[in-house]
Amino acid sequence: MRICDSYSGKILSEMQFTSKEELADMLRFVERQTVFTIETTAKVETYHDFLASQEAMVLFNSTCMCLQTIGETIRRVDERTNGRLFACYPATP
Repeated sequence: MRICDSYSGKILSEMQFTSKEELADMLRFVERQTVFTIETTAKVETYHDFLASQEAMVLFNSTCMCLQTIGETIRRVDERTNGRLFACYPATP
């Protein structure tokens, strides 16, 4: 086990206003949204593919909304852990 992994568990257990389960649910949501976005855009090769039809533009809008909710959820996790959880993973932007 990496030192940061055990430290992450400590951070999660110290959260006063957010339970471990709530944070885990938020991270699982991010994972599900990420998988959904990757799967639904698997055939997209260039940005032109999003402009090819009305359906493609709907996919573009859906993808943008998914990315926005992923970012917002990550921001909320970061706020609730006072920035300490993601600090353990500096390779992740």
